[in-house]
Formats: sequence, C-alpha cells, structure tokens
Amino acid sequence: MVRSRWFVTLIVLLIAAVSVRAGGAWIKERGKGYAKAAVTTLGADRYYLADGALTDSLGTISTQTFQLYGEFGIADKMELIVNIPVWKINTTSDFETVSGIGDPLIGFKTSIVSGDWPVAGGLLVGIPLGDPIGEALSLGDPMGVRARQLPTGDGELDAWVFGVVSHSFWPDPVYVSFEAGYNFRSIAVRDFTSSFDGGNFTNTYYLQLEGGYEPLDRLWIIGRFRRYAPAATPVDGRYAFFGLGEGVTYNAYFIGGVYTLESGLGFSLDFSSAFGVRNIYAGANIVAGVSYEW
Repeated sequence: MVRSRWFVTLIVLLIAAVSVRAGGAWIKERGKGYAKAAVTTLGADRYYLADGALTDSLGTISTQTFQLYGEFGIADKMELIVNIPVWKINTTSDFETVSGIGDPLIGFKTSIVSGDWPVAGGLLVGIPLGDPIGEALSLGDPMGVRARQLPTGDGELDAWVFGVVSHSFWPDPVYVSFEAGYNFRSIAVRDFTSSFDGGNFTNTYYLQLEGGYEPLDRLWIIGRFRRYAPAATPVDGRYAFFGLGEGVTYNAYFIGGVYTLESGLGFSLDFSSAFGVRNIYAGANIVAGVSYEW
C-alpha cells in the first residue's frame, strides 16, 4: 500500500496544554484544585514547507480534540498536572476520518521561590497511548491502495522540563508570567515510529510570555505569545506525520477570556494563530472550555 507522507503539524497539538493551563508559578494548596474540559477545533488549507514556503496544494484539513486538564495540590508547594486528549478526530479532503485517544501528559509542578515574584518548575511526561499510524484510506479508491497518515499520537515517551516565573500587580487586576520548557525527546517506543531513523527525534524547546487583565469583576482577558522550535537542526527521514514529529517551528499568539462564577465554575473561549512557521498547517484555532476551581 502506498502511503502519502506529510510533514505537517497543527497549532492545536501544542505541548503542555497551552490553552488550558491555569496556575502560572502559583501552586495549589494541598486539597485544592483546578479542572477543565475543553474542545479544540482547527480548520486549515495553508501548509508551510520545511523551508517556510507556503503551498495550498495539499487540500483542507480539520481536527477536533476533546481534552481534560487538571492541577491538584498533592503536597506542600507541589501540585499534580494531568492533561488527557480524551478523543481526537482528524479529517482531510477525500480520505477517511481517523479518531482515537491522544498522548496524555502527566507530571508535577513545585514551588522554588515564593514572594512577589514566585518561581516554579516541573516535569511532564508524555505517555504514547495514541495511534502513531492513523491510516486513512481514500474515499474515492474502492481498492484501498491510497492512504494518508492522520495519527493521534507520536509513539514516543518524552519528558518536558519547564520553569515559570509570575508576578501579580495587585491591587491592580493585572498579572504576567514567563515560562520556558525543554523537551528531552526519547527514542520511540512504538514500532511504526521506530521505523523512521530508528525512532530518534531532535529535542525541542518553547518560550512563552503571558499577561492577564480583569476589566470587569470575574472576567479575565488573557494574551499569550509562544515560540516553539527544535533545539538543533532537524534531521530528514524522521517521523513527521500530521502534527507530530520532527522539525516543527512556529511563533503563536493567543487571545481569550474566562469568566468565573462565585461557585468556582468558569467558562472560557480562546483564539490562536501563528507566523514564522515551518512544517505546519496554519489556520484559526479555537478552544472553548468549562472549568471548576476549588
């Protein structure tokens, strides 16, 4: 069977649940927590090649992700972080839809420095539960000899080390946070992914600046800028299918709002897009969520 290989990624697959993360460098007290259910959707027909050139010859693509995220205080100055892409639905022109669980992230964040400028750090481990193949047959080919890969996971066990510093300008309703992370990408643990250059990957990093402002009581407007890139020159021939794998580069901006009731129930809506990208399908990315904090 002939497979059509795509070197692409989607903004919705950003590491560490960028659109749903809550706490900055402020750690939940023991027994306190934050949980969120979110739906992410992206539709795009613009693809940027490895050299940054734009093409629209690969057709349209869409993806939806149903996601659960939580931060839970488990000890003094330490919280558990869980992010589960419960179900992903990947669709592209003239091919079958592929759906399934993604790769969950689980880890912790701990306080390093307290005070007006708190600093926290942590570790997130990506668990390879998603399907790294995601084979979709052509709808116009009854013999099934054409297919594309629309995977829901990358087949690797990776580890993100990250740090964040935050500051509240209280009594002014304004805060800022700066975050940085580095992904030690391990060799792949799934056979299909391992068939590409032995399952090796180039490590990646991200830098993120976030700010929030409360114009009305309980309504926060939040903006973010994020840089994501390989930590070294990407290697040709490594696993890189539909939003996962080698050589992804982008600069993304996010704008959104969250309104929280006195009960702790919250409602949020975020929008994001990107520029300066490589190996990526680009388009409007929208995240709608419902959260609860206690």
